[in-house]
Amino acid sequence: MTWSSMRGRPRDLPVDHSPLRGARVDARARVAWLVRVSRMASPIGGTGTEFSRRLTSAGFPVGASALSRREHGQEEISGAMLTAYEQVLELPSGQLRGVCEALRRLGAVDTVEHPELVDRSSLSLQLSRLEQRISAHEASAADWLQLSYMLVQPGGVVLPPSVLACWVRQLLVEMLRSIGTAYVGRYEALARLMSDPVTRRPVTTAVLDTVETPGSGCLLDALSVLGETNDPETLDLLVDLFVHRRHRVRLGAARALLQPVVLGSLTVDQINRIQHAVLTVAREDPDDGGQPAFILAQRISLQMTRMVVALLGSNPGDRPHGAHIQDPAQLQRYLQAAAMHSGVHGDQMLERLVREALTEDFLERQHHSSLMLMASPYRVSLADTALDVVTTTADPVARDAAGQLLSYLAGPEQHARLLEVLERPELELQQIALHALAHAGGVPCEVDLLERLGQPALRWAATYAAGMSAHPSLRTAHLDDAVAESAKWWRTIGPAVLDAPRTTLNERCVSQFSTQAPEPIRGRTVAEQDGREKAAV
Repeated sequence: MTWSSMRGRPRDLPVDHSPLRGARVDARARVAWLVRVSRMASPIGGTGTEFSRRLTSAGFPVGASALSRREHGQEEISGAMLTAYEQVLELPSGQLRGVCEALRRLGAVDTVEHPELVDRSSLSLQLSRLEQRISAHEASAADWLQLSYMLVQPGGVVLPPSVLACWVRQLLVEMLRSIGTAYVGRYEALARLMSDPVTRRPVTTAVLDTVETPGSGCLLDALSVLGETNDPETLDLLVDLFVHRRHRVRLGAARALLQPVVLGSLTVDQINRIQHAVLTVAREDPDDGGQPAFILAQRISLQMTRMVVALLGSNPGDRPHGAHIQDPAQLQRYLQAAAMHSGVHGDQMLERLVREALTEDFLERQHHSSLMLMASPYRVSLADTALDVVTTTADPVARDAAGQLLSYLAGPEQHARLLEVLERPELELQQIALHALAHAGGVPCEVDLLERLGQPALRWAATYAAGMSAHPSLRTAHLDDAVAESAKWWRTIGPAVLDAPRTTLNERCVSQFSTQAPEPIRGRTVAEQDGREKAAV
């Protein structure tokens, strides 16, 4: 049964009317769309009147007319209301709120409420509960978010510096290997900690320790956290990393700088320094720095983009047909599959999100749109379609875009098919399958990854998949030095974090991994990796 047959014919779904290539997106409309389709797809969503009563019973009183205005994007939906939706619709905690708060930061909208102030006795009990869960490595994304609210609100909790540093480091390590809602919530907790000077320092230290630890993976995620502030010292640090480091560190710094650049929240002096850094990198290290420099230049100004293109002698933005947001490859195939699944035809917001998720014209929008689709009831049908595209198309543009989308949307429903793709002879398909399997339940212990760990085209995808899966191949002595360092890092920090596991990894594999975080190692160069990583901006 489709959603429309359960709810009747849906009308007037929210639409983002902002220009496709405009400076900003309509965050309010996107949040409204996500809650609307989530209710439509749920068998317990009911009519607007019925659902408003359920929200009221759950402790969030709202009338049917107010509910309608918010679901149509006419009024803001508060964080408390998003939490109430999750509770009433029986969704995982944070599935809606975490994604929507991330989107609002992209749109420079801050409507996140802090928890109500409580008395000292209640505060002590809450902190004690969090301490127990954190110490036992059982804290969920919701727990970390609660802690971040307690720490940064006016008159909030002040922890001893050593305790704060330890907890922040644990939070960062968990974020780097978390999946889905678990990832979004932990990233949002770190982003909130970056907003306060007291909590910003230990977050920055933890990120730099990760950058300097040999074998560290997921550097794009780690560095992107530093872009969640306009603090001058942090921005100077990112510019220095962008200019003086190479490979994944430089790319991570560039993507982190995208956030304040896109929001237009930088001073003239800060913009001038970033522009100077972009031109320096494009001129002095075009082979390694050309793409990161172009990423920043095209979001600063048209003039800066032209200057970088002139220095590089080519335009990194010149992509083949199907790689741009105006006409993504296989777009209609995704939309038709979603319409068949939902019974909803002509969902303009869905089309906008899929366009952004399939293309790299706006990297920060690609990431956030993929997260929106991941949190939406369209996830399974879109993931199945992406897997169909990967296995049937000869178009490399369509295949690569589908592989990128799968790294966000793949779940247990696609696990068996992904294992079949992993056995295909094409290395490109194996790489896509490895990344998707890392987020869809892991690579089973009985699947041999050792040969792939030795292949240059697959080594980092295989390392990431093996690490997230607690795969025994990472314990072998027959690995080259770079892979061995990365394997050691993964063995130290442990496998994927799932607050509400969608599948169960082989316990024999998990038992071989330590759950202790790695000791920071300063002053050594990280093993640079070419594998695709989640890149939160």
